Amino acid sequence: MKDDLLRVFASLNRKYKKEFYHLSEIYTEYERLTNKKVVNNGASIRRTLESYCKDSDSFSNKGELFILKEEDAGYWKSKFYNNFIKIDSLKKYDILSEKDLMDMFKVTNQGGIRKSKRTYSIVLVSDENGIYNDSEIVNGRLIYSGHGTKTDQLMKSGNLLLANSIQNDIPLYFFKKVKKSVYCYQGKFILDGLPYQELENGILVYKFPLRLIDYVEEDYTSYEKYSEVVNSVLKISEDINVYSISNDQLKFVDGPVKIRKYNNTEKRKSNRTSKPDYIADEIIKTIQGEITEKKVYEYELNKVMQYEVVGLVDEMIQFFENKKDNEGYDVLSFDIDEDRNIRRMYIDVKSTKGVESTPIDITSDELKFAKKNLGNYYIYRVIKSDSVDRYVKVIKGEELFNDFEMLPSSYRVYGK
Repeated sequence: MKDDLLRVFASLNRKYKKEFYHLSEIYTEYERLTNKKVVNNGASIRRTLESYCKDSDSFSNKGELFILKEEDAGYWKSKFYNNFIKIDSLKKYDILSEKDLMDMFKVTNQGGIRKSKRTYSIVLVSDENGIYNDSEIVNGRLIYSGHGTKTDQLMKSGNLLLANSIQNDIPLYFFKKVKKSVYCYQGKFILDGLPYQELENGILVYKFPLRLIDYVEEDYTSYEKYSEVVNSVLKISEDINVYSISNDQLKFVDGPVKIRKYNNTEKRKSNRTSKPDYIADEIIKTIQGEITEKKVYEYELNKVMQYEVVGLVDEMIQFFENKKDNEGYDVLSFDIDEDRNIRRMYIDVKSTKGVESTPIDITSDELKFAKKNLGNYYIYRVIKSDSVDRYVKVIKGEELFNDFEMLPSSYRVYGK
């Protein structure tokens, strides 16, 4: 009953944000959350509230959890009301110390999946230098790795908790650990598909697709140091050579690859003044994607130039310089066989920091275009984009639909 009531107050505070709730509101929410009927006029609920309220004659000395407004008023609040206010006021890129994080959410400092019964929430933590690659948010989506690093992961404890988070109505708050005892808030997420398993670091790991609640695409160009960051990234990219090709794989020529090397020289502090560092990271990620796309374009352009066919290069340049967002592909190219037959190639460039089994996102425009141009459609997929071992895997249109499983991550609903 104690845990049920902690959940009730957490749910009420998130919906209505009031300090005190009447017993009638508590009873209604209790029935909704637990699917149990309130019996004996709520005697067991009142008894539990009084047992964990230090101002009550029935206080059990087990620790205060609830607060009574006044004797016989019937109004109660959670002792953690101020925690809900603080949690609700969190903004993206806010910095918390480990102590702040533990105090705010009432969680421990152990593990990546941390549940709090008192604030009825789950804190997810990812370390960019950790064993799993689960800190990259792309278009408001994140693939989070489950709990366990030694043996094959099981669907229990934290993993089961995360898998059941929607049906149990537990909100997920995601933080990146940026250095020892320092955490950067990334937003409130929800499970966005069934968990699946993949082999990583020699063990089977559960992967959880998550979606950022209230995702809005951010415009970073207004950031005061936008030009400085872009110029820093572009300068590093000048030293990166185009690719060599063999066995249906493009490989990067050896050279500097750490494009995301830029760091703000200002010292990070445990407050919102650190925000520019994380905006810079997002800018760098975007520019790196553009650089990768341009390198594929340059490679294909050089290839087509060798064919010495009038008009093909001009058509490639015109498309690349004037393409629209909904074209369905990124690079137009051509291939010529031994009989000098010309075939068009529609190339979509994808880039992930993860391994080949890491899912990629495909838009409805791209999917529609791929189906329509099956024999001419290609995905050039950059694997381990931040690593010296990065390479590009070529996926043909037929392979995309025959060898890969596609899971819808969201639906757009129209009225009939």
